[in-house]
Amino acid sequence: MASEAPLEKEKIEKLKISGRVYIWKYTDNERNYPGWNLTVDNLASEELLVLFDMMGQCEWSTNKKLLTTRPTDKEIITPNNRNGNAKWTTKSKIIFSLKTNTTPDYWATTETADELKISFGKEKLMGLRDAIIDIPKGKGDYSIADKDDNNILTFWWRV
Repeated sequence: MASEAPLEKEKIEKLKISGRVYIWKYTDNERNYPGWNLTVDNLASEELLVLFDMMGQCEWSTNKKLLTTRPTDKEIITPNNRNGNAKWTTKSKIIFSLKTNTTPDYWATTETADELKISFGKEKLMGLRDAIIDIPKGKGDYSIADKDDNNILTFWWRV
């Protein structure tokens, strides 16, 4: 079975995600809109489900780095933070990182200059998967966070 691990990880690394993934964090009114926000187009939703299923079947910790698309007014207006006029920032890349050597409910977000890394255990992977399924259905305005309600990632539908 150990010989399959590099193959599983290699498939995850080679998986192409061509849909649009949008992330942003408000720099205004953070008290009411804490943490990071995420939405995806329909194609990215389908592709991320494949990715998350592959990660869930892999017994090893895995990472997948994706380029993000800068949000437009269409994405920013949905949360209605100050009628869509609140200041915000984004990152050019997002890394989804499954950690198999932690507790299943592990969740953390870390930032570098141009990347947002979302690290999670298997249980939180299922919550992330469910949220991605909900976006094309017009559902959102809920978050995943760690047990202390930090490292918040809020999901939004697209109009």
